[in-house]
Amino acid sequence: LMGVHNQPSITKQLITYGRPASTPAALVRWGTKADQETLVATVGDIAEKAAACHFQTPAVFIVGDVVALRPSMQWFDTQPLFGLTIAVTRTHAQAPALTHRLEELGARCLEVPTIRITPPTDDYQALDEAIGRLASYDWVIFTSTNGVDAFFHRLQHHGRDSRALGRAKLAAIGSATAEALNRYGLRADVVPDAYCAEDLAAALEAHLSGKERILIPRAKEARSVLPDTLRRWGAVVDICQAYCTVAASENSETLTDLLTRRAVDAVTFTSSSAVQNFLALNQAPADVLDDITFACIGPITARTCQEAGLKKIITAQTYTTAGLAECITDWRIQKS
Repeated sequence: LMGVHNQPSITKQLITYGRPASTPAALVRWGTKADQETLVATVGDIAEKAAACHFQTPAVFIVGDVVALRPSMQWFDTQPLFGLTIAVTRTHAQAPALTHRLEELGARCLEVPTIRITPPTDDYQALDEAIGRLASYDWVIFTSTNGVDAFFHRLQHHGRDSRALGRAKLAAIGSATAEALNRYGLRADVVPDAYCAEDLAAALEAHLSGKERILIPRAKEARSVLPDTLRRWGAVVDICQAYCTVAASENSETLTDLLTRRAVDAVTFTSSSAVQNFLALNQAPADVLDDITFACIGPITARTCQEAGLKKIITAQTYTTAGLAECITDWRIQKS
């Protein structure tokens, strides 16, 4: 252990006391971590090779025939994302799910949230009034997991639970949002095949007569395409701010440092607000971003990147964290 600097002395003594110079040997630095480094040689030449490639500490020095098993035993550094450093910009609560998936594929993930979820900037009055007349709604539509959690948090604040939804049918913009509803004992009646507002509207069309009363609890910053479409079809739509998305300004220095040192290969975005706040928080030189690949969960987020002038953009075909991980994996394989 920790024998990199003393390699010449260690290997000389091994040979002096009977180890053939041809004995397999290896140095492993940061074993089973995303920045693992491995040097395979022999007892006779590993010190010279380690010096030549400036192999750094800390490392484990392995001697013997076991080193020859590496081709059949290695598993970690053959993962498709091994050696890739990815910045995950989701909120602290949501980042671990994506981080875990990417790390299973071998990536080194740095969680640097660019957004925080806060209570509504305009207070809860509109949402509280909507909760007070829940029985009048035919549909409640959720466009994010944050919207689900914020809505039910406020519902519970009023001493009520899922039963308060009564006869209302439920729609969710995607599978993750539908799963969030499941946690409250509810099943979405409509979930589109593609997870964006346009597809949610299309999926709802067959279920609407044009006379429905609809509630959409969501962020203040959300796009207007869904309520505009529903109103054009004759529905009465109430939009209530259930939460607010703000820049995670506390991470500005960390983000800028990582980008300035060019310590990140890719950045993940799961919403347009994450893109906008990433750009607002970053103080690194603009040209730094030209070498980074930006992985987007869907076309709306990708379009926000394009409009901001970001150059290297890849987009998931399935608008989920699993689809995003698959997108990054495909990009890495093609790049290799």
